[in-house]
Formats: sequence, structure tokens, C-alpha cells
Amino acid sequence: RKYRAIDCIISNSRTNRDELIRWGVKNRIEAIPNGVNLGNFYPAADENEKLELRRKLSCNPTGKIVLSVGAVHPRKGTDLLLKAWQTITREIPDAHLYLIGMRHDLAVSNLHEFRQSVETLVASSGAPDRIHFLGYVPNVAEYLRAADLLLFPSRKEGMPNAIIEAMASGTPVVTCPFIGISPELGRPDIDFILTDHSPDAIAKAAIDLLTDKNVHRQFSQSAHRWVAQNMDVEDMLD
Repeated sequence: RKYRAIDCIISNSRTNRDELIRWGVKNRIEAIPNGVNLGNFYPAADENEKLELRRKLSCNPTGKIVLSVGAVHPRKGTDLLLKAWQTITREIPDAHLYLIGMRHDLAVSNLHEFRQSVETLVASSGAPDRIHFLGYVPNVAEYLRAADLLLFPSRKEGMPNAIIEAMASGTPVVTCPFIGISPELGRPDIDFILTDHSPDAIAKAAIDLLTDKNVHRQFSQSAHRWVAQNMDVEDMLD
């Protein structure tokens, strides 16, 4: 009944539009992705700029920096991320993990068991001092420019800005086939790496990217090119 009263529905991905059609919604539905402000999200000019950003952000200056952007929550796959991290940190001993996003596991009462799981995974990682929970930060773009990789093992999403903002920043992305994944994000295994919801698979994809400069460069360049050509927020506004 609510949908029948609406003249036009704007969905932020073709996948979500198609889901509404499957539900039987007969209204006009237009898919307009979120888009990225390329004036805010862009690659670092060179390694010197990355180093300066890391110093400014008090991040590890010389080792690998892996980011997670999103709330600490089961839907976001934080547990999968931390399980994968136990393998990544053994293979790449100078890597640091920075988690940007609110600690829902601390704030939501029914996530008590999940919070305990997160704490156990951090403690058993072998290097808890290299896992940094940053909470909310206003300057995500700077962290993305300074990072080597975004890990995004979410289980369900709409149109995740974190992925396309990382790609715009030239930061390679490893993600999983979450419910809601859409073609607007780019081409799997060309513009980003798509792997199973498995800690081992996530870890392998991350390690391959972080240890092979040619592969890293390939995904960095392809990701930025896809977003610049297809996801500019100015085009979405038009």
C-alpha cells in the first residue's frame, strides 16, 4: 500500500531495483547509484605523500596498512575479518589493521556474544598491538589514501560507499559476494577482488595483493579508472 502511493522510487543500485520488481512493486523505479566526490577521494600522488599522511594520522609509517571501514557488527563481517587477520599478520609481520567505524558490539546489548568473540579474536591474533579500533573519524579519505588495502567482508549491503570511495582513492579492495552486491561496483577480479566468505580465502586474497607489487598496482589503477569513468557523483547528480 505504501508503494502504491509513490510516483517514483529511486534505488541506489540496479540490484536493489530488481529486488523491488521481484517483490511485485509496479511503480516507476529508477536506479541512481550513490557516486563518489572525486574532489575528496583520489589517489596519493606518490609514496612520499603516503608517508606524510601516515605520519599525520599516527599510522605505521613503513609497514602495510589494511583498512576496514564500517561498523563493528556481524552484518559487516568483522568476525570474518579478524579471523582472516590472524593469517595475514603471520605472513606479513609488519602489517597493521585499522578499523574505522562505530563499535556497535559495545553499544548494542544483544551483541554481547559477538563482542566477546571480537575480543577473543583480537587477543588470540598474536599481535593485538597491531589492531587499532579508531571508531568514528571525520577524515576517512586521508586514511584511504594512506592505506594499502580495504578489506570489506560484509554479509549484506545496499550500495556501500566504502568500496567505491576506496577504489576512487586507488586503494585495492577485497570483498565478498554480499547480499545486494551490484554491477555498479565494477568488474570482479578486474576492478576489485571478490572472494568467498571464508577467512582463509579472504586472507589469501589480501596476502596476494600485499606481497605482489604488480598485482597491487593493477588493481589500484583499474579501480580508480572504473570509478572515475562510471561513478563520479557529478554524473549521478545530472
